[in-house]
Amino acid sequence: MTWDKVFYLPNVISSPQAYPCIQLTGCEAIPGQAFEPWDVEISRNPTQNLALFCGGVGVQCGLILASHDDGLTWCKEWHECPCIFTGCHIACDADPNYNPAANLFRLQDFTTLYGLAIQSSDNSAIAVGYNGQQLVRDPATSVWLDRSVFSKVIPTVSGSVKFPLLGAALAGPNGAGQTIAIATGMGGLLRESIDGGYTYSPGLRPTPQGPTPIAAEPHRIKDVHFFDDSVGWHVGQHGRIANSTNGGFVWQDQSPIANAAQVTIHAITWDLAQLNGVAVGDPTTTNGEPKIRYIPNLGSSSQWLENATITGDPNFITGKSLREVEWSGTTATGNNFWAVGTGGLILTSRNGGQDWSLYVPALETNLHLYEFAGVSFMDTATGLMVGRRPNPSPNGPIRGAVNQYRKVAGVVSWASIALPPEVTKLTDVDISGVVAWAVGEKDVGGVISGVLLTSTFSSGSFGAFTEVTPPANGFPLCTIGEDLLAPILSEVEVGPSGAVWVAGMCGRVWKYASQAWAPHFKSQMDAHVVGMSFVTAPGGGDAGYLGGMRRGQQCIVRVQ
Repeated sequence: MTWDKVFYLPNVISSPQAYPCIQLTGCEAIPGQAFEPWDVEISRNPTQNLALFCGGVGVQCGLILASHDDGLTWCKEWHECPCIFTGCHIACDADPNYNPAANLFRLQDFTTLYGLAIQSSDNSAIAVGYNGQQLVRDPATSVWLDRSVFSKVIPTVSGSVKFPLLGAALAGPNGAGQTIAIATGMGGLLRESIDGGYTYSPGLRPTPQGPTPIAAEPHRIKDVHFFDDSVGWHVGQHGRIANSTNGGFVWQDQSPIANAAQVTIHAITWDLAQLNGVAVGDPTTTNGEPKIRYIPNLGSSSQWLENATITGDPNFITGKSLREVEWSGTTATGNNFWAVGTGGLILTSRNGGQDWSLYVPALETNLHLYEFAGVSFMDTATGLMVGRRPNPSPNGPIRGAVNQYRKVAGVVSWASIALPPEVTKLTDVDISGVVAWAVGEKDVGGVISGVLLTSTFSSGSFGAFTEVTPPANGFPLCTIGEDLLAPILSEVEVGPSGAVWVAGMCGRVWKYASQAWAPHFKSQMDAHVVGMSFVTAPGGGDAGYLGGMRRGQQCIVRVQ
């Protein structure tokens, strides 16, 4: 009913002498750090009071504090590597288990910790956190023993964990005297221990074929592309490309396998024949060019190739990220692709993604100011690229931008298409027939909301984009969750039925058909929609697959 503040880290930092047993010696001692407590537990031990809370600053600075007097005073507890008193493991630097050069190793300090649990019978405890850290508390010394199995590569059969573990629980001892520990993590990961958290194995789930290890989907999704209601692809963090043949329930990593040294892939697309695929992403650490992977013939190859070449001014290309890729053919055998991204980067390929050329429009002197987020082609001759364009003047406003590429009788033209002046950014575009649809944001008197725009191709050009009357409640900011940096509307696609689907923050989805808005959809996820693909649903209509991403989760959902 009532609450009192018992601990506030800024007070500790400003007056450390008032908290003698906290001994701020690590990154938590830096003034101004925004320490976040993530979990708190209270022991039920009948004779020894213990309360613990854990958290951190950012992701790499963790902290565990303990109270033995019901929260009146708090003491810092130590990871076994930094502490120097009896009971510590003070030889971590010389211990191969803590050597980062090894394939599998432990961490030498606390990362940010998200979950903990206490075994009340003896006040032992476990804690889990960022980088898959796994810790066990020795109740005799109050020292935390690191039993992480950390790897610099993506987890495989070794049982290592690279991605955040978020929740922890202890139960037991069971009938055999064993203490059961459970740890859960990003992407549906579940790990089980029968020795109180010293070692873990993958959790099992029942299937018709018997118990099966639970495989996590820890990579942050950036885009999805489905051929039909069964076969689909998604791309994302650490260079991952994955394929599903059962409607997205099970995913298989594609070669080359994702690993922590790879950059994020932001977008994937295929030609109409579903043979030539292209995926694009961030700049690599090798030559600074954006990552491009392609598969030349799905019928005869399962290997995504990485030997794509880019021709053009390296000073304009290096260090930039590709955010969207689009096929621009008009027949099933066409193999023309376009990709756009940061810093005005525009690339085109005429051979299925193997060789790319930088496109710089003639007379465009401010191309480097553009941030392109979407591209769509009506045919091989006409396409639209959307994003935002800061004003060249120092205090000029940032405005949405849409530009048209045309090539008629060998002559290329590049033209800016008019937008309503209040549009501040565009995030995606899709052309269906001769009608283009774009989504983004607008600012009217300081009130920011989403916007859907449309334009029709006539007399050799798309006309000015005009706003579509929004649904009854509009497209407001979503105030649920910690990340308000995502665009309000991020995706637009015209489904096979002709309906226009838009999606964005907090998993919200809208359907516009026959010049009217259908009832508001919620896609059963709180993640921001970052990829969307619609196919013909069994029996007709649209089946949509939405990829979502947030700091602690990723997911794919189906909407119809």
